[in-house]
Amino acid sequence: MRNLRRSTPKSFFGGGFVQESFARPAAQTKPPKSILIVTEGRNTEPLYLKALAAHWSLHPHVTTIEPGGEGIPANLVKRALEVQKQRADDEKNDKLPYNQLGSFDETWIVFDTEHAARQKRLNDGLQLAEKHGIRIAHSSPCFEFWLVLHYALKARPMTTCKQACSLFVEVADLKKGGYSKESGAASDLIDKLICLVPTAVRNAEQLTKLQALDTFPANPSTSVQTLVRSMHDTLPHAMKERFPLPQP
Repeated sequence: MRNLRRSTPKSFFGGGFVQESFARPAAQTKPPKSILIVTEGRNTEPLYLKALAAHWSLHPHVTTIEPGGEGIPANLVKRALEVQKQRADDEKNDKLPYNQLGSFDETWIVFDTEHAARQKRLNDGLQLAEKHGIRIAHSSPCFEFWLVLHYALKARPMTTCKQACSLFVEVADLKKGGYSKESGAASDLIDKLICLVPTAVRNAEQLTKLQALDTFPANPSTSVQTLVRSMHDTLPHAMKERFPLPQP
């Protein structure tokens, strides 16, 4: 009798077909590297970074974005270490998705310097990050200065995040009160910012060169562009050509 056993579904493409279209993907679907990002903010920063990852179509397990909600760098480092340990435990107990790496190749903390400096908790956090090999993406006085650089290289000294937010409203040509640190950025504004990332990277790197001899953290300053480049480095060559960044 003819064997009527159900065969594996086949997906047809022009000129041929691929069998086992519903089979578990092979090991090569793992991401090129895995990045953990712990952010101080719970609004604008994670929303921005997730939108950037989606815009570049990053592998879903390239970036793990964990809102820390705490403006002290040392606490962000501790949160990052907790996430690292949980990931390692999940791998040990065979709880990881097939295409998720058991450890992170890079771990970053994203933070504002204003609050940490005021609390005299900046240096201890930087030392703890260095001890554990955790990289930093700071903004001084706050993340909103990084957002400013998407529109213009305006780097007048600022003492408060409120001033940085006002400058952002100015350069982005928003309505008065159109942005605040507390409410964060609306999704349509984030979409506009993501399209301007190459400009922000260029402006930030130019500013960093000008501040080479300044005491950390220069006022104002940011190193978010280094995180952005790290995320960009995970892209396949074709995607890098589609979404180019300025030459460093």
